[in-house]
Amino acid sequence: MSEQRKTPRTDICINIQITDSNGIRRTVKSHDVSNTGLFLSVDAPLPPIGSLIDVQVKGALGDDSEAPINQARVIRHTDTGIGLHFIFD
Repeated sequence: MSEQRKTPRTDICINIQITDSNGIRRTVKSHDVSNTGLFLSVDAPLPPIGSLIDVQVKGALGDDSEAPINQARVIRHTDTGIGLHFIFD
């Protein structure tokens, strides 16, 4: 498979809270991140491709503040997780 990414990825393993369109929350681990998206290690059930989910970094800021909640679209599934593309206003 040829490399089609337009932005470089950074390997990082941090806790990410995702919330699907049904309001179901779960905490998963990131695999990598870029300026435009991220890949998350997620067990089934996987959010459907094309669905929007809320994404929030948990516990990595070093203080008691909460990271902002961002929205992302599920763009791919693999055997180990999901690829997300950030939605920018």
